[in-house]
Amino acid sequence: MELFSYLLDNLHEDLNRVLKKPYVEDIEDDGGTSDSELAELAWDKYKLRNNSIIVDLLMGQFKSHLTCPKAECGYEQRKFDPYVETLYRRSVMLLIHLFYIYSHYLDTCQY
Repeated sequence: MELFSYLLDNLHEDLNRVLKKPYVEDIEDDGGTSDSELAELAWDKYKLRNNSIIVDLLMGQFKSHLTCPKAECGYEQRKFDPYVETLYRRSVMLLIHLFYIYSHYLDTCQY
């Protein structure tokens, strides 16, 4: 599974449509934003630096919600982090097709 993740990561970097990656600050959760708005903002910021067919087809978001256990504190934080889906058979088949397309692309390119 680690080899598969490594190959997907390298393939993503080679196929990334973003050539100049801008600096992107973390999103601050003010508590007044809905989950869907916060998730969309996090995804848009992620795609400013990472935009490939791997992201389009195999990536999603995990939501984490942190709440302070002290009753008087009341601190809460929500965060949406990207992940790559590597467990499904379609991921393996897609990777095989992408390697084929990528190798064909390299054969036809003139450097």
